[in-house]
Amino acid sequence: MVSKKGAIAVRGSGIVSHVCAIMIARLGYKVIHIKRGDPLNNDSFFAITPSIIDWLRRLGLPQDFFQNIHALKKINLINAQANIEHLFNADEMFLDSLAFMVKQTDFIDALSSKDSANIFNMDLDQTSYKENSNYVECSSGSESIKASLLIVCDADDKEIINDGFGETVKQYNQTAITFSFYAKEGNFDCASQFFFEDSILALLPLSHSQVGVVWSCNNVLRDLLVHLNPENFKSFFEKRIKKRFSVDSELNAKNQFNLKLKTLDSVFDKRVLAIGDAAHIIHPMAGQGLNLGLRDIRAIEALLESSKIADAGNENFLRRYEKMRKKDVAQLALLTDVLSNTVHGEHYVNKLNKGSIIPAAINGLLKNKFLKQAIIKQATQ
Repeated sequence: MVSKKGAIAVRGSGIVSHVCAIMIARLGYKVIHIKRGDPLNNDSFFAITPSIIDWLRRLGLPQDFFQNIHALKKINLINAQANIEHLFNADEMFLDSLAFMVKQTDFIDALSSKDSANIFNMDLDQTSYKENSNYVECSSGSESIKASLLIVCDADDKEIINDGFGETVKQYNQTAITFSFYAKEGNFDCASQFFFEDSILALLPLSHSQVGVVWSCNNVLRDLLVHLNPENFKSFFEKRIKKRFSVDSELNAKNQFNLKLKTLDSVFDKRVLAIGDAAHIIHPMAGQGLNLGLRDIRAIEALLESSKIADAGNENFLRRYEKMRKKDVAQLALLTDVLSNTVHGEHYVNKLNKGSIIPAAINGLLKNKFLKQAIIKQATQ
């Protein structure tokens, strides 16, 4: 029987859980990482804000990771129907970059190099929990470890679904189709986001020769795209992106996932804290989903460092964390929800003349100086 009072448990198998475990161990805490192995080694990609990149440097990720990230100095929002563009330029904002593109494979390589003697791993499927007012006991086989706090990181985790967090879910009735392609021509320091009647299409350069795509489609367009053969899909895609990049490879490896907005009434219940996708899921158009999870971890770090925390699972600590994160999450969820509804909302699709109303609505939103300031703030913090 092993008892480690003051330890902190982290439950999850994705990038957020691994970064969280590394951060807590770096502060000298003993960490129980409850997981199903390492993050999936796939072709996913993420837009990471400059301040989070700086924080990952301080966290001690290897230099190879930062050599492989790709800087975006411009972001172009394009009202495709009205042929109007709104450019966000890092130089005009006195910034070096607006965002950095990171591949999942590079993230996994960086995290695997950060093994710590302070991290004790448990198999998620073999671990049980007993919770009381003083600790959460995590047991697997003959091992039993008492943690002051259980941090849950992954979407649809049963610890969140089955407890009193007050989950609210809004289904967008949209599907995100993601893939990448190789290009010989294009502006590789500029991301582009097209707003169409039926979709929002983001072009995200991953390097000086590869571009990632996130295409958020309504159901009609999704059904059309999934039934196109590779040649016709490529032709359809090329027409949509209007020669922003040359498409010099096949577009065969495409992933799909349904889109939703998820929030919690409270991010903690007793000694269980939800962060990352366990706490919030937003529309992917802003590329900020992973950023929110990493900012959750950064907030926990700030609280743990601000004073000597004898019990990270006490209500005072958890309420301070919730207050720190509430505004950031709410603002970004609202921003992406408003932009998504402008294109896909039933109010526009079913009740208005799409050809005349939607372009004006999108243009009005993108010209709004307060929205523009909000986009820049969220893109760089």
